Amino acid sequence: MSALTYIRLIGFTAGTLLMLFWMVVILGYRRQRNFERVFFFLCLALFFFYAGSLLALNAQIFYSLPPQSVDTFAAVLIGVGLTFLPPLLFHMHVEFAATRGLTFSAGRKGIALSLAYFPAFYFLIAALPARLRAHDFNLVIPGNSLGLKYVLWLFLLILLSFAWEWKFAREMSGQPEQKFHQIACGVLVSALLLLGAIHFPMFGLTRQSREALALALSLMSLPPFVALIYFVQRHNFLNIGRQKNLLYAVSATFVALLYLALVRRISEWFAPVLPPEATAVVNFRIRPGETVASVTERVRQVAAVLAGTVPLQ
Repeated sequence: MSALTYIRLIGFTAGTLLMLFWMVVILGYRRQRNFERVFFFLCLALFFFYAGSLLALNAQIFYSLPPQSVDTFAAVLIGVGLTFLPPLLFHMHVEFAATRGLTFSAGRKGIALSLAYFPAFYFLIAALPARLRAHDFNLVIPGNSLGLKYVLWLFLLILLSFAWEWKFAREMSGQPEQKFHQIACGVLVSALLLLGAIHFPMFGLTRQSREALALALSLMSLPPFVALIYFVQRHNFLNIGRQKNLLYAVSATFVALLYLALVRRISEWFAPVLPPEATAVVNFRIRPGETVASVTERVRQVAAVLAGTVPLQ
């Protein structure tokens, strides 16, 4: 497999687990506001996207010709996630502004959110089913499948979200949370640039370049969500950090899941160069019914290989 494929596997696995992590944290939060509810659904949309992308990629790896049902199911997950991503991103910023007393009147807020969500029903009812019936959904650059209208809609709502983040960063001047909003501003600007480079022909990029940029764009949500863990735990950002036991327990669980998901990939990556014994240090697991003596012997073999007393074959 190519290096780009490994990056996809690791990135989509991390994205799926990270979104699931935040969904569990929000569900365990005792005092949910509108902001937390919208944030949960934003994580759910991204979870659909990453899970569908990971499913499609694994199907391509394990099947010479992936079953049509698997590709269709992956396309549904990706399509639904991308359809609701733009309005939920904008809605989350509006609700966060409301928690800081920066939002507009209820009437104007309702109109703005209605305009943001209305195109989602068109893409969900018309554009996405048409692509599924034609069996030509682009799993690598999924924005192509939803069309130029979707790209422009996404571009506009990301731009509006960036305006909110810029305002938040200026309002929190001198506070630790300002760094998070600066990170979010950088991510949103990068997403706008990548979106234009991928979907607008004026840049004249090759297909391989566009696919690489599409991968970068799909992973742009990871830095702010990872940074958010630090700011929530260290500075009680969003007032979630008070539930430290919940954060520690969920964090430990998902780090363990991420490790278990990656050890197999690491072993496969090094398999052409090193024998399985050499990578057993990261892929070491006790097998069902294994005795203490056999576990001890396997540990001794791993140590011998790493020490160089047993030659690599």
